[in-house]
Amino acid sequence: MIKIHPAKNKLILSYEYTDGGPGWVKEKLKEDGEFTLRRTFTFQAKDVLDEKEREIIEIASDDEDYLGETADDDDPFDQDDESISFVLGNLVGEYYQIEKGKVTYGHNVFLHKDIDFDVKLFVSHRNISVFSKLEHFTKSDIYIGGDAENTIPEIIMWDLIKKFPNTHQKNLYEGSVITSIIREYVDNIPDYRAKYEKYLNKRQTVKTSDLGPLLRDQEIHKFILILDKLELMLKQQTGYSELQWQEEILTIITLIYPKYVYAFKNVQLKRKDQTDLYVDILLVDSGGYSDILEIKKPFESVIITQATYRDNHIPYRELTGTVMQIEKYIYHLNRWGADGEKILTQKLSGLPQGFEVKLTNPGGLVIMGRDNNLSADQKGDFEVVKRKYKNIMDILTYDELLRRLRFMIEMWTKKPLIES
Repeated sequence: MIKIHPAKNKLILSYEYTDGGPGWVKEKLKEDGEFTLRRTFTFQAKDVLDEKEREIIEIASDDEDYLGETADDDDPFDQDDESISFVLGNLVGEYYQIEKGKVTYGHNVFLHKDIDFDVKLFVSHRNISVFSKLEHFTKSDIYIGGDAENTIPEIIMWDLIKKFPNTHQKNLYEGSVITSIIREYVDNIPDYRAKYEKYLNKRQTVKTSDLGPLLRDQEIHKFILILDKLELMLKQQTGYSELQWQEEILTIITLIYPKYVYAFKNVQLKRKDQTDLYVDILLVDSGGYSDILEIKKPFESVIITQATYRDNHIPYRELTGTVMQIEKYIYHLNRWGADGEKILTQKLSGLPQGFEVKLTNPGGLVIMGRDNNLSADQKGDFEVVKRKYKNIMDILTYDELLRRLRFMIEMWTKKPLIES
């Protein structure tokens, strides 16, 4: 049995023999000069607690006789036949310093004097040496607890140790890797990947933090401001020029659609015949992929007729013309291809170094019209028109934007977003 405990200015590891007696440890130390316990602790002869130290150290333990009776001389190996004790670390300021070579290969370990000293802090499942694993991921000495710079909080350290893979998890992982390869060639192979994922889900190896409470107030406030702004604009739309309207709506769109990180206005394109074509607004997402945005002021009677033709409400010319314009832009962007990507990357200002504009199947987004005064039949036929072009572009009315904003406010107010 191994016990680790502080005693005055030292951190002591006491090893109580369970079988075979102390002879093998003493012989190992005398012959090789060191021995390793549990594949984790490596001690040399000089680390053995001698008789004088054993007399003056007050063991911080309920069992005062844990280290056995004192020896008659100063021979560090002349301890009782039940246990042997080693100096694992020495107190330096607020930390017990464990020199490299004892539980690590190349790093010193500093353990705050007030942490909970336990063998499990050092040795995990399958005799995995915790600190020798940890040192692979750091270039500096390791601090646990206290207020030192770059220290790992004790609670985080214990949480990390709990997540070390046990034998069952290791076997499942190995099985998932092996079977994922051979099952392509061999029939009747168990699905170890599914078993492994099921195990991870039950164990919940990663503790997720809910960002919702941290962001809720800010998001609600943001969407309320946007909603109030859009409602006011729709009441005062006659006071805006077409250009002013586009500027305001563009700001709102980039806030509602955060995937777009750049918006470029009046972008010059080249047709195959080298004539120019100008896109009002080109949206670019974080991956460089481009879409086209068309913003129209919300005049009434611009999307679907009140009258019917063969029992169908027909799109107005304003809508069909805008859709046709978007299709033309997409057609020429696709034909421009790699040449266009290079030209746009060079011409568009404000792009970071190494960022490239891509023209891979661009889509369109149209903002126009109102649907608040449409009948149920008109709305149904308008939805047919929208779905007809769904694979090319999204067509949104201003009332749909209002509904979307109200839904976002309600969503952030209620929370949680994801039901378990």
